[in-house]
Amino acid sequence: MVNWIGLLDKGVAQVSGHSIRVGATQDLLALNTDLASVMQAGRWKTNRMPIRYGEHVLAAWVGMARAAEVRSRDKSWGGHGRKWCPVLSEQTYTRVSLAVEQLDLALMLFLDMRSYVSALTLAGAAEEILGRALVIAGKGNTLRQKYESMATFHEALHRAPLKWADFVDGENRARNAVKHLRLAIDETLTVDLEHTALWMIVRACDNFERIGMARTERMFQFDEWFHVNVAGI
Repeated sequence: MVNWIGLLDKGVAQVSGHSIRVGATQDLLALNTDLASVMQAGRWKTNRMPIRYGEHVLAAWVGMARAAEVRSRDKSWGGHGRKWCPVLSEQTYTRVSLAVEQLDLALMLFLDMRSYVSALTLAGAAEEILGRALVIAGKGNTLRQKYESMATFHEALHRAPLKWADFVDGENRARNAVKHLRLAIDETLTVDLEHTALWMIVRACDNFERIGMARTERMFQFDEWFHVNVAGI
C-alpha cells in the first residue's frame, strides 16, 4: 500500500497497520460518522479507543460548533458593538410542531442511511409527544392500542396480567438505552439500530395520522421504502 501511494522510504518505517487503523478512525469521525458506526467498522466493543484515536477531530467539531454559535449570535446582535438581547432570538413553538419537525428529520436520516441512532432518538421524542397529544385529546395512541392487543394474549399465555409500565419499558428500551449512561463511560449496547429506528418511526407516523394531520412527502417516501424492503410488495 505504501508503494502504491508513493510514500518515501524514510516514511515507510513510521507506518504500521495500526497507523492505518488510527487514520481510518479519524477520517470517519471527520466525515461526521456517528460513533456507533465507527465502533462497528473498527470492530470495537467499547467507544474508548475510537474516542482516544479521534480526540483531536472531536475537539475540532466542538470548536466549529462553538464558532457557529458565536456567528449566529453575531447576526442577532446586528454586528459588533450592539448589545445582544436573548429575547430577539426566541420564538414560540407548539410542542406538536416541534415533534413533527423531529419526525421529519428522523425520516430523512433513516431514508438516507446517515444515522440510525439519531433517527431513533428523534422519532422516539416525536412519538412520545404525539402520543401524549392524543391522550390529552381523549384519543387512543399507537402504544396503547398495541398494549391492549398484547395484554389479552399475554394473560392467556402466562395466566398473569401484562403491566403497562413493563410493556412501555420493553417497547422503549432501545430508545432509552441510547439516551442514558448508567454505569461506566465505556458501557456498551447491543442493538439493531436500523430495525429499532424503523419501528419507532412507524409508531410516530401512526400517531401523526391519528391526530388528523396529512401525511408529508417524506412519509410517502418512507411508505415506498417500507413496502419494498419490509412488506416485500
